[in-house]
Order: sequence, then C-alpha cells, then structure tokens
Amino acid sequence: MKRLTIQSLLIFMLMLIAFKAGSIIYESFFSSTSAEPPSDEYVPTDPLHSEDAEICRTLVEDRLSDITTPDSPQHSDAVQRITSWMEKSVLDDFSRTPEELGIDVQPIAELAIGAFSFDISSASAFSDSDNPYATVRIDAQVLGIYEMYFDFENEAKRYLRDIGLSVYTNDGALSNEQKAQLRSFYDKAFSSKKTDMAFVTIKLAKEDGSWVLDENEFSDGFHQLFLLPG
Repeated sequence: MKRLTIQSLLIFMLMLIAFKAGSIIYESFFSSTSAEPPSDEYVPTDPLHSEDAEICRTLVEDRLSDITTPDSPQHSDAVQRITSWMEKSVLDDFSRTPEELGIDVQPIAELAIGAFSFDISSASAFSDSDNPYATVRIDAQVLGIYEMYFDFENEAKRYLRDIGLSVYTNDGALSNEQKAQLRSFYDKAFSSKKTDMAFVTIKLAKEDGSWVLDENEFSDGFHQLFLLPG
C-alpha cells in the first residue's frame, strides 16, 4: 500500500514537471511569434519621421536659403516679386508709377530680404497614399512691408488731396518739390523697419518618383511669407 502511494506520488510529480515544461515551451513559442510580425505585413510610415519628410524639408529649406543669398537667381526673383508688388500697389492706389511719385521701391525689396529669417517647424510626407504629397510648415520673421506701405499711403494721399491732386486719375505731373515731399513720407514710413511673424505651409507633390516644389504653390507661399496681400 505504501509502495503504491510512493509510485502515485512519483507519477504525479512527473506529470506536474511535464505540464510546467509544456507551459514554458508554449509561452515561449507564442510570445516570440507575436513579437515579430510577418515580413509581408504592412507597416505604415510615420509621416513626420521618414526619409521623404527629410527630403521635402531640405527642398524647401534650400529654396528659402537661396533667397537670402546675394547674386543667386532665387534672390533676384525674390527682389522682382517684391518690387512688382510695390509697383502695382502704388499704381493702383495713386494712379501713378513710383517714378512719377518720386520714390524708388527696389531698395525696399532688398531691405525686406535682408530682414528675412525662417525656421522649418515641421515636415510631413504621405508617400503611401494614392496621391503622394508632403507639407512643410515655415515660421518666419519678416519686414512688415504692407504695414509700412499703408502708413506711407495714408500720408501721401492726404498730402495730394491737400494740394488739389486726385489719387484716382493722373491729373498732372508732380513738381520736384512735391516729389520730394512724398519721398520724405516714404522714407519715414519705411525707416521704422517694423517686423512681424508669418506662418506658411507649403505643399509638395511627387512626380515620377521624385518630390517637387510646385512653382505656383511656392509663389502663393512667397507672398504669404512676406505678408504681401493681393
């Protein structure tokens, strides 16, 4: 009877050991297989931390850096964009060209570019979608051209009305003295060198496997960056 009890106890202990060993093998197998997904399983790309996002960040960063590089094509293009905006604004508001008012707008463009500084705050690329695209956010400190121009516009229009000239039609050439007075308003307004912050998001597209910066998109973004309305 005692021998039977000892045999039963030994059998029970062996079964218990076998059960424990089986449990360990089972847990080890399933934990290892669940920790490593199959190689063909789809894993989405993080849009903020991908190689594509860095490529797009660099594209925009290089383009903006070139704007502030003297003698570069991008610098000349930026000067032309700002100068054209100033010329159009003067003609629309005074029915006269800057030259007819006695002012020179190009130095303001150079001043604006010299005051321009920027930071790329984020870049995201969604290359896994049917229509791949990327967005790059720019935070910039810029010269408050429009605000300063508005100060000049108010002073100049008041002066022209006081001397009996219209701002709606070109009703006569200005004398050198009148031009000098307008130029003093202009110099005073832009000597303040007011600055402001601009926040712009530029969108990029993928064409033939390469990320590209659309020129129309950049043109709109440029005017927003330099706070040039219209």
